[in-house]
Amino acid sequence: MKALVGLSGGVDSAVAALLLKEQGHDVLGATMTLWGNRALPANYKESRGCSKDACFSPNEKEDIKEAEKIAEKLDIPYHVFDCSKDYEKIVLENFREEYSKGRTPNPCIRCNAFIKFRVLPFVARQSGVVFDKFATGHYARVENIKFQI
Repeated sequence: MKALVGLSGGVDSAVAALLLKEQGHDVLGATMTLWGNRALPANYKESRGCSKDACFSPNEKEDIKEAEKIAEKLDIPYHVFDCSKDYEKIVLENFREEYSKGRTPNPCIRCNAFIKFRVLPFVARQSGVVFDKFATGHYARVENIKFQI
C-alpha cells in the first residue's frame, strides 16, 4: 500500500511515517504551507514573534525544514503543497466572522477537518502524487473521505 503521511516536522507524524515504513508500506511525506505570501506585521520581531511550532506562522519554513530532514532520514519522497488560499477561505474567514459576532472560534477544528484531512490529500492528488491512504500523527479515527472540495 502507498501511504501519504502529513509530516509536520514533529515527533508524532515522524513516528507514524516510520511505523508505516517498518510495516512494509511505500511511504511518501507531505507538508502543507498555510502562511502564503503574507507580509510580516510591522511590529513583528523574530525573537518574540510566533513560535516555530505554530501551524499558522511566518516561521513555517523552519517546520518544513524539519519535516524535510525527517523524510530524508526515513528515505522517503517528500512534497510541500501550498494550501494557504484554502486556509484563508475556510479557516481565517470563518474565524473573523465568528469573532466579530462575539463568539470564540477554534481555528484548529476547522483546519483539521477541512484543510489537513481533506485539502492536503486533495491537492497532493491534483499534483499527481499517487497514494492509497493518507495518514498523520494526529489523533483521529479512520474514515473513507472523498477527495472533493
